[in-house]
Amino acid sequence: MLKHVFAAALTATLAFAQPVLAQDPVTKHETGDPAMDAAIAEAKGSLDRVFAVAMNADGQVHPAVYLKVAVPVTGGDVEVENIWVNEAVKGASGFSATLANAPVYIDAGLGDQITFAKDSIVDWSVSDNGKLYGNYTTRVQLPQMDAQTRASLSAQLSADPLPDGW
Repeated sequence: MLKHVFAAALTATLAFAQPVLAQDPVTKHETGDPAMDAAIAEAKGSLDRVFAVAMNADGQVHPAVYLKVAVPVTGGDVEVENIWVNEAVKGASGFSATLANAPVYIDAGLGDQITFAKDSIVDWSVSDNGKLYGNYTTRVQLPQMDAQTRASLSAQLSADPLPDGW
Protein backbone atom coordinates (compact mmCIF):
# COMPACT_ATOMS: atom_id res chain seq x y z
CA MET A 1 0.00 0.00 0.00
CA LEU A 2 1.12 3.49 -0.78
CA LYS A 3 2.02 5.38 2.37
CA HIS A 4 1.25 9.08 2.70
CA VAL A 5 2.33 11.48 5.39
CA PHE A 6 0.40 14.59 6.26
CA ALA A 7 1.65 17.71 8.00
CA ALA A 8 -1.23 18.69 10.27
CA ALA A 9 -2.52 22.21 10.00
CA LEU A 10 -1.26 23.57 13.27
CA THR A 11 -2.20 26.97 12.05
CA ALA A 12 -3.35 28.91 15.05
CA THR A 13 -2.50 31.89 12.93
CA LEU A 14 -2.24 30.57 9.38
CA ALA A 15 -2.04 33.99 7.83
CA PHE A 16 0.17 35.39 10.57
CA ALA A 17 2.92 32.98 11.59
CA GLN A 18 4.68 30.73 9.12
CA PRO A 19 7.03 29.43 11.89
CA VAL A 20 4.04 27.72 13.53
CA LEU A 21 3.53 25.72 10.33
CA ALA A 22 7.16 24.66 10.32
CA GLN A 23 6.57 22.74 13.56
CA ASP A 24 3.46 20.83 12.48
CA PRO A 25 3.48 17.19 13.53
CA VAL A 26 3.48 14.56 10.78
CA THR A 27 1.02 11.68 10.77
CA LYS A 28 1.01 8.64 8.47
CA HIS A 29 -1.97 7.30 6.58
CA GLU A 30 -2.21 4.34 4.25
CA THR A 31 -3.76 4.79 0.85
CA GLY A 32 -7.28 3.48 1.07
CA ASP A 33 -8.06 5.07 4.46
CA PRO A 34 -11.77 5.74 3.80
CA ALA A 35 -11.99 8.86 5.99
CA MET A 36 -8.85 10.43 4.52
CA ASP A 37 -9.83 9.50 0.96
CA ALA A 38 -13.24 11.13 1.49
CA ALA A 39 -11.63 14.27 2.96
CA ILE A 40 -9.28 14.57 -0.02
CA ALA A 41 -12.18 14.06 -2.44
CA GLU A 42 -14.19 16.82 -0.71
CA ALA A 43 -11.22 19.20 -0.72
CA LYS A 44 -10.56 18.55 -4.40
CA GLY A 45 -14.27 18.95 -5.13
CA SER A 46 -14.27 22.45 -3.63
CA LEU A 47 -10.96 23.58 -5.14
CA ASP A 48 -12.48 25.26 -8.21
CA ARG A 49 -14.66 27.39 -5.91
CA VAL A 50 -11.59 28.38 -3.90
CA PHE A 51 -9.74 29.39 -7.05
CA ALA A 52 -12.78 31.28 -8.39
CA VAL A 53 -12.76 33.42 -5.23
CA ALA A 54 -9.06 33.57 -4.42
CA MET A 55 -7.14 33.56 -7.71
CA ASN A 56 -6.56 36.72 -9.73
CA ALA A 57 -6.43 36.98 -13.53
CA ASP A 58 -2.64 36.50 -13.46
CA GLY A 59 -3.00 33.11 -11.73
CA GLN A 60 -1.83 34.30 -8.32
CA VAL A 61 -3.67 32.66 -5.44
CA HIS A 62 -4.39 35.03 -2.55
CA PRO A 63 -1.52 34.75 0.00
CA ALA A 64 -3.95 33.87 2.81
CA VAL A 65 -4.84 30.63 0.99
CA TYR A 66 -2.67 27.62 1.75
CA LEU A 67 -2.71 24.48 -0.35
CA LYS A 68 -1.71 21.00 0.79
CA VAL A 69 0.16 19.25 -2.00
CA ALA A 70 1.08 15.58 -2.47
CA VAL A 71 4.80 15.52 -3.27
CA PRO A 72 6.44 12.24 -4.39
CA VAL A 73 9.21 10.94 -2.11
CA THR A 74 12.16 8.92 -3.37
CA GLY A 75 13.50 6.30 -0.98
CA GLY A 76 12.44 5.83 2.62
CA ASP A 77 9.31 4.30 4.09
CA VAL A 78 6.79 6.68 2.49
CA GLU A 79 6.04 7.40 -1.15
CA VAL A 80 4.25 10.74 -0.80
CA GLU A 81 4.60 13.68 1.60
CA ASN A 82 1.55 15.92 1.78
CA ILE A 83 2.75 19.38 2.71
CA TRP A 84 1.34 22.90 3.03
CA VAL A 85 2.39 25.56 0.51
CA ASN A 86 1.37 29.18 -0.01
CA GLU A 87 2.00 32.05 -2.40
CA ALA A 88 0.82 29.75 -5.19
CA VAL A 89 0.84 30.89 -8.80
CA LYS A 90 -0.82 29.02 -11.65
CA GLY A 91 1.28 28.83 -14.78
CA ALA A 92 0.88 27.20 -18.17
CA SER A 93 2.09 23.80 -16.96
CA GLY A 94 0.86 23.77 -13.35
CA PHE A 95 1.50 25.64 -10.13
CA SER A 96 4.53 26.92 -8.27
CA ALA A 97 4.42 27.77 -4.57
CA THR A 98 6.48 28.21 -1.41
CA LEU A 99 6.78 25.41 1.15
CA ALA A 100 5.01 26.54 4.32
CA ASN A 101 6.04 23.45 6.33
CA ALA A 102 9.51 22.09 6.93
CA PRO A 103 9.53 18.88 4.87
CA VAL A 104 10.36 15.62 6.57
CA TYR A 105 10.73 13.26 3.61
CA ILE A 106 11.35 15.40 0.53
CA ASP A 107 14.67 16.99 -0.30
CA ALA A 108 13.67 20.62 0.21
CA GLY A 109 13.41 23.14 3.01
CA LEU A 110 10.89 25.52 4.52
CA GLY A 111 10.46 28.45 2.12
CA ASP A 112 11.73 26.58 -0.95
CA GLN A 113 9.77 26.80 -4.20
CA ILE A 114 8.15 23.69 -5.64
CA THR A 115 6.10 23.03 -8.76
CA PHE A 116 3.12 20.72 -8.97
CA ALA A 117 0.04 19.85 -10.99
CA LYS A 118 -3.47 20.78 -9.87
CA ASP A 119 -4.31 17.12 -9.31
CA SER A 120 -1.54 16.99 -6.66
CA ILE A 121 -3.51 19.38 -4.43
CA VAL A 122 -5.18 17.36 -1.64
CA ASP A 123 -6.47 20.13 0.65
CA TRP A 124 -6.68 23.88 1.16
CA SER A 125 -6.94 26.27 4.09
CA VAL A 126 -7.88 29.89 4.62
CA SER A 127 -8.30 31.88 7.82
CA ASP A 128 -11.18 34.35 8.05
CA ASN A 129 -12.61 36.10 11.10
CA GLY A 130 -10.67 33.83 13.45
CA LYS A 131 -11.89 30.59 11.87
CA LEU A 132 -10.06 28.13 9.64
CA TYR A 133 -11.94 26.98 6.55
CA GLY A 134 -11.06 24.01 4.38
CA ASN A 135 -8.61 21.82 6.30
CA TYR A 136 -10.50 18.69 5.26
CA THR A 137 -7.53 16.40 5.99
CA THR A 138 -6.81 18.16 9.28
CA ARG A 139 -10.36 17.42 10.43
CA VAL A 140 -9.70 13.71 9.83
CA GLN A 141 -6.40 13.89 11.73
CA LEU A 142 -7.88 15.44 14.90
CA PRO A 143 -8.36 12.12 16.75
CA GLN A 144 -4.65 11.30 16.27
CA MET A 145 -3.46 14.57 17.81
CA ASP A 146 -2.59 15.18 21.43
CA ALA A 147 -5.42 16.63 23.52
CA GLN A 148 -4.04 20.18 23.62
CA THR A 149 -3.46 20.40 19.86
CA ARG A 150 -6.84 18.79 19.16
CA ALA A 151 -8.64 21.27 21.45
CA SER A 152 -6.83 24.26 19.96
CA LEU A 153 -7.56 23.26 16.37
CA SER A 154 -11.14 22.24 17.11
CA ALA A 155 -11.78 25.72 18.50
CA GLN A 156 -10.39 27.28 15.32
CA LEU A 157 -11.97 25.07 12.67
CA SER A 158 -15.18 26.37 11.17
CA ALA A 159 -18.28 24.20 11.45
CA ASP A 160 -18.62 24.23 7.65
CA PRO A 161 -15.38 23.86 5.69
CA LEU A 162 -16.60 26.33 3.04
CA PRO A 163 -16.90 30.03 3.87
CA ASP A 164 -20.30 31.61 3.23
CA GLY A 165 -20.72 32.46 -0.41
CA TRP A 166 -18.15 29.98 -1.72
